[in-house]
This record gives sequence, structure tokens and C-alpha cells, in this order.
Amino acid sequence: PLIGRGPERIVWAVYWVNGRFTSSPLQVKIEQLKSELLGGRRDAAVIVMSAEATPNVRQAEQILSKFGSNLGALRAALAGMGTATAARN
Repeated sequence: PLIGRGPERIVWAVYWVNGRFTSSPLQVKIEQLKSELLGGRRDAAVIVMSAEATPNVRQAEQILSKFGSNLGALRAALAGMGTATAARN
């Protein structure tokens, strides 16, 4: 949980690296290594989501889970980002 001046929040991070989503920092490093060694994608992104944890932490986790399960459109946009970047260079 994130605690500050406002209400307590649950924060989740999802990484997009080498053309795939993961929530594991270890998997991020593995994908970066694979990309370097095998010539994969070099672009990456982090998507950070948060929801108020009060009054119900489970409800906040359900909201984040529902949002996170709908990343298909974002996947397409990120996939196109690498193509656009390569075209500019």
C-alpha cells in the first residue's frame, strides 16, 4: 500500500518489454537480456495503476485486476510504437 497525505492506495506496476507484459521485475531483466542477445525489441514501458485501498483493499485489488486484464488495446499501441520508432531512425 501507498500511504501519504490522502487515502491509502494500492499500487500495481506492469512492465512491457520485448513485446510482452509482465509484472515480474526478474522477468523484465530476462526479457531485456534476451532482447540484447537475440536482437529483440529494445523499447519498453511501465504501466502503473493505483486504486484507493480504503475502505476495502479487496475491492481495490479487484478494480486493478479488472483494469489490468483489459490491456489488449494498449498492447497493440505499444507494439506499433516500436515500428514507428524504427521508421524514424
